[in-house]
Amino acid sequence: MERLENSNRVPALVRFNPLDTLLYAADERRRAAGEPGGDIHLYLECEGEIDAAGLGDALRALWRTFPVTAARLHRARFTRRPAWRLPESPDSLPPIESALTISRVAGGHAGVGAAMEKLLAGRVDWTQRPPLQIYVLRGASNGDTVVMRWPHFLMDARGGATLLEELAALYASRGRRAAARSQGDELRRDFGALRPAGLGEALRALRTAGRDGQSAPELRLCEEAPSRDSQWRLRLRVLRFSPDEAAEIRANALRVCGFARLADFLRAAGIVALHRTVAPPPDERGTYTTLHLIDNRRRRDPGPVCHNVFSVIPVRIPT
Repeated sequence: MERLENSNRVPALVRFNPLDTLLYAADERRRAAGEPGGDIHLYLECEGEIDAAGLGDALRALWRTFPVTAARLHRARFTRRPAWRLPESPDSLPPIESALTISRVAGGHAGVGAAMEKLLAGRVDWTQRPPLQIYVLRGASNGDTVVMRWPHFLMDARGGATLLEELAALYASRGRRAAARSQGDELRRDFGALRPAGLGEALRALRTAGRDGQSAPELRLCEEAPSRDSQWRLRLRVLRFSPDEAAEIRANALRVCGFARLADFLRAAGIVALHRTVAPPPDERGTYTTLHLIDNRRRRDPGPVCHNVFSVIPVRIPT
């Protein structure tokens, strides 16, 4: 696999794959209708203050490891097709302030919660800011709240779990940050072949499902209202916890995903953020939380076998 530091130049654009384009168009239609869109959000309640400077250094290293996370959204002049415009070189990175925001919030937990809701309701201009956004909200009595946000069409194509795993590893190991360099993933032209089933094969299976008695999976995204679209509703339920679910997580967060277990949280949250499920829902509400994903995982397994409801391709999440 070619490495970017050995290349003469970084490719200017990384094209969306067909499913990315479909999700992007669906997201644009939802936003045009005044709905919140499909950006993925997750948050971590820390014990004490997180090392914001170290997190910034880890983010810079992540940019060098995966240049697409430092890209800008570009739309072709005539076709309006979206693509990510990469940095000119692995070292020409955007300012850290464009991706990491630190704010002090008044009002304790309630103030932080209100600030988070206001933050997630806003829209990010991905033509001006990198796709992976991190917000550190300070003001709660127990410690910082770290909010991460990214567009789903980036993470579905580039492997959100891999990026979050890498960020957690870089944050935990200062020695790796300066030496981080791309593994060349953005240069690959055979991304579909890296999965157990290629993208074209999966789409053909969807089109032919039902002819031999098999039920075809639902892939509607915006043709129906969110309240009637079971997949979209599941996706929003998984990614945006209800007040009761948030309270349940908050009551157990320090035990399961405290400051020392950032990697465990990101690993499980990466599964949630990629709209994947591990086993039947643990209760009648049919909603997974980080706690369920961690506690239900079989420790002997190298990683849970998950299912992407959009691409219908089983994927093994690294542990």
